[in-house]
Amino acid sequence: MTTIFLVDFLFHGLEQMHVITIRYFITRCITVALTFLLIRDDSQLLLIPILEIVGNLVSVVWVWWEIRKMEIPVRICSVKTTWNMLKESFVYFLSDMASTAFGALNTLIIGIVMTERDVSIWGIAMTFVSAVQMMYTPITNSIYPHMVRTRSLGVIRKVLMIFLPLVALGCVVVWFGAELLVLILAGRN
Repeated sequence: MTTIFLVDFLFHGLEQMHVITIRYFITRCITVALTFLLIRDDSQLLLIPILEIVGNLVSVVWVWWEIRKMEIPVRICSVKTTWNMLKESFVYFLSDMASTAFGALNTLIIGIVMTERDVSIWGIAMTFVSAVQMMYTPITNSIYPHMVRTRSLGVIRKVLMIFLPLVALGCVVVWFGAELLVLILAGRN
């Protein structure tokens, strides 16, 4: 919930991706370090969301410090202006909501149809997919402003030439090493 205050779109639009990249890397390191330092066994797993919130709060403070440093004024819009913006962006909201609802519905249906073991494996697989998506999302987010400004698809071609072999290699590794990956990510239980 704290991530609502991360205005990454601002830094995307200003093409200052270094702010997002450095902040993301450092706050993720803080969260991971706290997890390794404080989590000792399964009984402490409920601390992980709290540690995640701590990392997110550091991100929020950092973002607003950067905005203040750049002397960008922040103003509160009127209710009418806000309502008009919401109406204009409703299609994007609907798209994101449908994606989230689809994921939640999948989880519900899989929980009803499959065994506990299968649900666990599916959950681990989805966590792995989300982690991989989180790795390439910054790349797509960083090239988007450039593409809008230059209207050039050449950037996409270059990115595809670099990353498609890596994605193919990753798929081969996951295909042949799935059992080992699940064991590493989730343990025997």
